[in-house]
Amino acid sequence: MKVAITGHMSGLGKSLYSLFDDVLGFDLNNGFDIRNPLSIVEQAKSCDVFINNAYHKFSQVDLLELMFTEWKNESKTIVNISSLGADATITSLEPFGFYPIHKRALDDATTRLQYIAGKCRIINIKPGWIDTPMVAEFNTDKLDPDQLALDIKDVIISNKAIRSITLGNLDYKR
Repeated sequence: MKVAITGHMSGLGKSLYSLFDDVLGFDLNNGFDIRNPLSIVEQAKSCDVFINNAYHKFSQVDLLELMFTEWKNESKTIVNISSLGADATITSLEPFGFYPIHKRALDDATTRLQYIAGKCRIINIKPGWIDTPMVAEFNTDKLDPDQLALDIKDVIISNKAIRSITLGNLDYKR
């Protein structure tokens, strides 16, 4: 199984990247910007799994659209790393600005594409707080990125009809 992943040099992406033997990584630090997705899609199209992990506003939605268009009629898998924050109506996510809105757009796009006829499987992963520098200031239970990566890999290789899975919580004390 050949895997492509965005944002593979830190956080959850780094943990996921380390789990696969045949893997391509796309990160700002190695010259790839998800805001310019065409070169990523071109190189990732030969893979079997695309993990849409890196975040920048609506760029994950754009990558999802392009990868799905490329793979719609192929038995391949797209895994979107969304966020439980997409479901939040609480003001606790105010420090993250429009992040919950961008992740909600990814969730909605994923759901819509899952109902279009085709062979490509799309899985939406919605973690809560992950122990990364982005949320270091928040005092709450956080998911270990290495364990979360193992859970995500299990979902990918299971080939079960999983459309969306939520892990973790949004409770915190600042």
